[in-house]
Amino acid sequence: MRRFLLIWFCLLVTWLAAAGRFSLGDSSAFAGSQMNSDELWDGADRLQRTIDSLVTDDPECKAVLTRYDKLGRRTSRVMPDGSLAYLYDRLGRVGKRVGTTNTFYLIDNLNPSGWPQVLAEYSSVTTSVAPSVSYVYGLSFISERQSNGTNSYYGLDGQGSVRFLVEWTGGVLTDNFDFDGYGMLLARSGASTPNKYLYTGQQWDPDLGMYYLRARFYRPNDGRFWGMDTYNGALSDPASLHKYLYCHDMPVGRSDPGGHWDTMQISALMGQITAMATRVLPGIAAGLKYADRIARGAERVLTLAETLVAEGGTLIANEMRVADAAGKVMGRFRADLIVELPNKVTAL
Repeated sequence: MRRFLLIWFCLLVTWLAAAGRFSLGDSSAFAGSQMNSDELWDGADRLQRTIDSLVTDDPECKAVLTRYDKLGRRTSRVMPDGSLAYLYDRLGRVGKRVGTTNTFYLIDNLNPSGWPQVLAEYSSVTTSVAPSVSYVYGLSFISERQSNGTNSYYGLDGQGSVRFLVEWTGGVLTDNFDFDGYGMLLARSGASTPNKYLYTGQQWDPDLGMYYLRARFYRPNDGRFWGMDTYNGALSDPASLHKYLYCHDMPVGRSDPGGHWDTMQISALMGQITAMATRVLPGIAAGLKYADRIARGAERVLTLAETLVAEGGTLIANEMRVADAAGKVMGRFRADLIVELPNKVTAL
């Protein structure tokens, strides 16, 4: 039985490893991102070199080199027709360079969505430069404003994906978007309003053909993350052992804005924390009540001790006064006895 379970587990892990690398098909919207290529990976399972036509539709093979920082974040990508470079801080990606064009992101980590979000994009960090685009957030995206003054409101579906844009002044629906289950853009129609936020409301990087999910990039073409998950996984959850799966390979109804835990995992974790708190809190409350009783008892004992000390001090003071009075009496008695005793002896 044990051997059978071991064989079953090995087969399951092998299948999961293969599942993260299969192709989900083609899409005209991502024609420049076909991954029919030879790939070279390093010891940390990070893509170092790709030979394909990733950047353009030109079928001629091209070599693409990728570099990373110590935290495993992509810092640059060198391509034949230009290079990409990325700048990070503790909140995530704050800058990007494509060739000679710079884009700087103003990040807000205190918004109601709970995730660091881009408030505005700038071409320079000087204070005199107006943002090229700015965004408004609530619990999710509300609207964007282009530098030409165009305001567009987002229409989101239940998964948080942007399905249409509405122009502010006339209330006209200008753009429509359709995705498959893994986020590949199946169709787009309308005015082609500039917009980088699409599947699950996350930022699309057209230069990489991937979604930026903060901790990692996600490739919708093959339904997997670009980099490894730093979470080791749990034996009780075999899908979590796979380092590249997106949303446990069940993305419908889920999203992973942070790149580590999808929304269902977070909900399950919060449920476990709530259940644990439900079991633990009554015991903590009982312990606090018992500790309060002990504290009250200790306070009473301390009060009694202080009373005894005070009363004992009074008693000692009284005894000292009595002893002093007795000493004085005895002193007078001895003095009288010393004076009268010789006379009485003489008389005898």
